[in-house]
Amino acid sequence: MTSIGIDIGSHSIKVAEVEPSSSGATLVNYQEFPLSAQPNTDDDIIIIDILRNYLAHIDLEKVTFNVAINQNYVTHRRTFFPFKERHSIQRALPLEIEDDVPFTPENAIFDAKVLSYQSGTGANVLASITPREQIEESLQACKDSGFEPSILSCETLAYSNLFENWNDLPPQRTDLVDRVDTLAEDDEEENESSEIPSRLDAGALLHIGRSKTLLMIYQNKELLTCRTLGWGARNLATEVHKKYNIPLSEAFKELESKSFILISTEGATEAQAAFSNTLEEPLAQFGKRLKLTYMEIESELNISINKCSITGGGSQVKNLGPFLTQRTEVSTNPLAPEIPTIRNRTSSYNSITGGVALGLAIEGIKKPRNPATNFLKGEFARGSHGFGKFKERWGSTIRMGVAGFCILLIHSCVKSNMSETNYFEAQDNLRTLAKKEKSIKRASSRAVQEFIRNKKQLKTKMKDLEKIEEINSALDVVASLSKAVPSGRNIQMDIIQLKIKDEDVQIVGYLNQSDNLQALETGLKSIARKKAIRKLPLKVTPKPGKKSFAYSFKTSRLSRGL
Repeated sequence: MTSIGIDIGSHSIKVAEVEPSSSGATLVNYQEFPLSAQPNTDDDIIIIDILRNYLAHIDLEKVTFNVAINQNYVTHRRTFFPFKERHSIQRALPLEIEDDVPFTPENAIFDAKVLSYQSGTGANVLASITPREQIEESLQACKDSGFEPSILSCETLAYSNLFENWNDLPPQRTDLVDRVDTLAEDDEEENESSEIPSRLDAGALLHIGRSKTLLMIYQNKELLTCRTLGWGARNLATEVHKKYNIPLSEAFKELESKSFILISTEGATEAQAAFSNTLEEPLAQFGKRLKLTYMEIESELNISINKCSITGGGSQVKNLGPFLTQRTEVSTNPLAPEIPTIRNRTSSYNSITGGVALGLAIEGIKKPRNPATNFLKGEFARGSHGFGKFKERWGSTIRMGVAGFCILLIHSCVKSNMSETNYFEAQDNLRTLAKKEKSIKRASSRAVQEFIRNKKQLKTKMKDLEKIEEINSALDVVASLSKAVPSGRNIQMDIIQLKIKDEDVQIVGYLNQSDNLQALETGLKSIARKKAIRKLPLKVTPKPGKKSFAYSFKTSRLSRGL
């Protein structure tokens, strides 16, 4: 079944279609539908119209839809559980983080993603929480567009599929990332004297969109934590709009076509320097905020972020990587994610802006051992319409099957009643006949069965006796052997050993040198089963003028077989 990921952004709608395969998945189609950049337009109506036109060419019975809640309405918390069972983690999750988030199971939906398993101790988990009203709004928007989602995930965890081994179990860790937080509170004196472990290297991934930026921290293809920054390309477009007094839609076009920031003003024209200065202030604020976020995460997880990759539509500003490297002191470079487990069969896929849509499509084909994040729980769980469609399609066949079953049941009941009647009649007849038989002392069913059993045993013994009468004796075998030896010839056979055991015959002796051994073998084959004889490797004392022979064969002991 095809899994379709739909990423509804503030600039465009990205749709990725993925089919599962034995080695991962195949991207079979990717489309991007831009939204209107004109002010005073209702984006909701435009989104519904775009999706309905797209769905008009889709067979809804053969696909599943996966969408994401706006990341601004999802919060994440990293925590640790001293057990690994997923159902136990889901049950204990609200109690574990109730002091960290202003939500309860009554007003929000909780879900847990197992990031990794700790060797012999438990599981590192990333909790995701979103308010119930946001789920209701998302489901209503999907319903208005003409489809029902199978998975309602979030953007950060969907995008993490692009660098995680989503097709495998969560990885096993031998070292604890957040080791500083695991020090026992009751051993403060010991902790003060112990050395803080060295920081582990980690990387960051920034997906810069139009209105927000997704930050994911990972290590060895394992997601450690994620953040959402309320900064995007709109901040840059707003500055260009104010500086050059052009419509905001034109400012976005300028950013997409020729935006840049100068690392050095040497050799630049006055217009270039003015444009770069326009972008520098909001980018400097973003860099400062990003650096503070890095420091917070490094302190929380005891890691060292030493590299950063940027992607998304807002990352296409020229020299953005070097600029952020200067501001955050973390090596930052553009990235176009390539996923080895996804085979791309379409040339329209945009790896810079389509990552979330592709990640959502992957969420729909993930296996239970590493399941997707899904907020459709409880009263929001997707109802199964499969039975209604099945009934509509196969209703007539089912009714015919039920009618046939009823007829078969009636036939079985009638047949059973007739069988019982015949059984009782047979019992009465047997008792009547038993009373006439003098050897039966009491006319009961047990006595009759014993009488019949004795008669059958007697019949079997009589057949065995008949078989015994048909068995030839050893002398009969010797007689047949004598007849089988060629006659009318001067063959003098001196038998020194003759063994007859059941069907096995062994004969050992001497012949004159002039006698024909081949004639003797022919005679023996005439009484052997399947005319097969075998020479025996017996050592016989040689005699002058004689030649020895030793044969073994099987012969029939029944009179009709000789």
